[in-house]
Amino acid sequence: MAVVAFTASAQVPADLTVKIPDWKQVAFSRAGGARAYKTASSSAPFCVYNPKSFDGEGSPTKVAYWGKAAKGLRELRFSGSTPVVGKTAGWLNLYRVGPKHSDGWVMANVVKVADKVDITPQLIAEDPGLKDFYGLTVFMLYRADEQTADIFFGRLDNGMLGFPYAVESVTFSDSEDGKCSLGENDDYVYINLTPAQKGQGGAPVMKQIPDDVIAQLADMAQPVKRPLVFVLTTSGVATTNL
Repeated sequence: MAVVAFTASAQVPADLTVKIPDWKQVAFSRAGGARAYKTASSSAPFCVYNPKSFDGEGSPTKVAYWGKAAKGLRELRFSGSTPVVGKTAGWLNLYRVGPKHSDGWVMANVVKVADKVDITPQLIAEDPGLKDFYGLTVFMLYRADEQTADIFFGRLDNGMLGFPYAVESVTFSDSEDGKCSLGENDDYVYINLTPAQKGQGGAPVMKQIPDDVIAQLADMAQPVKRPLVFVLTTSGVATTNL
């Protein structure tokens, strides 16, 4: 087996560090989501936005603000999962559920709260969707409908995985020479897959991508604006962004 050198010349630093707050709990939304308030009071302003100000790209949070119900406005409710950053009687302060990714408050009885479980190197080794690469963890966010993926590079911190570097919109094709290899042109990066790198439905399996291909991807990776974070909880895996 060939030895692949991972050097400091790569875009992803070999000594990469990730700083993740020491979150202890995660809130999961229920059906219909939850109203996000500016303060821990049902009479406080809540997260709203004007659809006419939203261009449809990304999340409306960039044009949202703390306000009240009014004609022409829409409420931007918390849905999904996010860390708990504070508590008071009957209320939870949640990470970045408010306008422009600010923290906000929700009623404690309208969400489900789960305790964090530390992710360990052993769990990473056992997960087919994660690959250890010279102490870094590599994760692939695959979009089956497009057959493209974003490939993230990160590391453990405080029992969570943070991914501050990525190669976005990687495409896939079948190898013609029986080898897994990486290529690029002016428009995109692509990986030629053999059957050994494919799982159910033909989707690529991160752990089966060879180290030499991962090394090339590490050299291409760029810092992301808001690093992806995985938090393992007693209710499953939650994702958020720093």
